[in-house]
Amino acid sequence: MGHKKPLADEELAFLTKVDHHDHEAIGALGADGTCGVGVARYLRLGPGVAAAAVAVVDDWQRRGVGGLVLERLAARARRASSASRRPCSPRTARC
Repeated sequence: MGHKKPLADEELAFLTKVDHHDHEAIGALGADGTCGVGVARYLRLGPGVAAAAVAVVDDWQRRGVGGLVLERLAARARRASSASRRPCSPRTARC
């Protein structure tokens, strides 16, 4: 498969400019907190439908990182979906 060539400007923009509703990404940092070890993202395709992807660096595979970021991504997707269907509650400050 080989390594990826440097990102084009359009690819970098797509991967970093998420709107937290139709496009979300959640990352995981290693133990020292300086290096990314995994990422999960979704892109909403339509009402109730999204494409998701997870990537974990080789040295961190089989340690639960992928499952953890996917679990948190799914929770975020559920919150974003429910927020779009109901107004914010001033008591809880949550949408």
